Amino acid sequence: MSAITGAQQGGFRTESDSLGEVKVPSAMLWGAQTQRSLEHFSIGHDLMPREMITAYATLKKAAANANHAGNRLDDNRHRLIIETCDEILAGQHADMFPLHVWMTGSGTQFNMNVNEVISNRCCQLAGTPIGGKTPVHPNDHVNMSQSSNDSFPTAMNIAAAVNVKGRLIPAVKALCDAITARATEWQNIVKIGRTHMQDATPLTLGQEWSGYADMLGDDVERIEDALKGVYRLALGGTAVGTGINAAPPRVLDQLRELHVDVRLAATRKNDAFRAQRDQFVEQSLVEVETHHAGVRIKLQFLLVSSMLSEICTVHTPRTEVIADRGGTDFHGDGVDLLALPPIVHSVHMDK
Repeated sequence: MSAITGAQQGGFRTESDSLGEVKVPSAMLWGAQTQRSLEHFSIGHDLMPREMITAYATLKKAAANANHAGNRLDDNRHRLIIETCDEILAGQHADMFPLHVWMTGSGTQFNMNVNEVISNRCCQLAGTPIGGKTPVHPNDHVNMSQSSNDSFPTAMNIAAAVNVKGRLIPAVKALCDAITARATEWQNIVKIGRTHMQDATPLTLGQEWSGYADMLGDDVERIEDALKGVYRLALGGTAVGTGINAAPPRVLDQLRELHVDVRLAATRKNDAFRAQRDQFVEQSLVEVETHHAGVRIKLQFLLVSSMLSEICTVHTPRTEVIADRGGTDFHGDGVDLLALPPIVHSVHMDK
């Protein structure tokens, strides 16, 4: 199929796909199918998450390595695809992925956006016209042994696993460690307890915050356990789960090798038909629980005083308004909001 059907005119080049001709801005690396999506599905302002770009580049690189190892992809095309994927992983060409999240359900348009950008960048590197699909074709070479129906959910899994392992879990652990240290520091500070916003029996501030630390520790375990489902990839099921034209074991080996830094434990889903369904329900529920843990910790600052005990056990740094009573703003600036009873000591939260 010839992709370029006419000379570039008025800053556009004319490309064609199975539906006919499309005008694509000359300077852009995407092709006909991406352009069609821009014209018909530019809904709202939410673009495809940037994490999906690097996840897909990782997947395409792994697929190219696997297809090359299986003698499906020649040395030159393999080299061009790998070089382009490395550029994308380094943060280049980010503006060549303009599609919105609201598109057809299988993610085909974004998969083709990635395929077209890689193909056209390979053309640039090879010195051939953009859109010519020579020497690297977006479908025949970049998308070899793949389908949107298995590659898009796999890219979602990669993006989730990499960011949960590399960002979320370290952040929750760091917060847990910081709270544990404060719980130890505050083990002798007595404060009033609360049940359903009402005064109860005393406890120490350290005891209270040790509960928050334990809660976050449990959340880390839940997150890691939920990742087991995310590691089960749909890749290799291709269009409908039968695995036609696929070579999944080699691709999975390449994915594990590329992500040794975060120990991406990629495995083949036993049932490729079900694997093309949503794998994120449990992971999402766990992350919601972790968010709720943060909300419960924030509620500590709502409970720093009561009408009966008149206590204020926690001082916050001057960052935001704590309360607004009678038109007066009370800031967390180290000034007591209410008088402290003799058994209660104050502690600063500036660190």
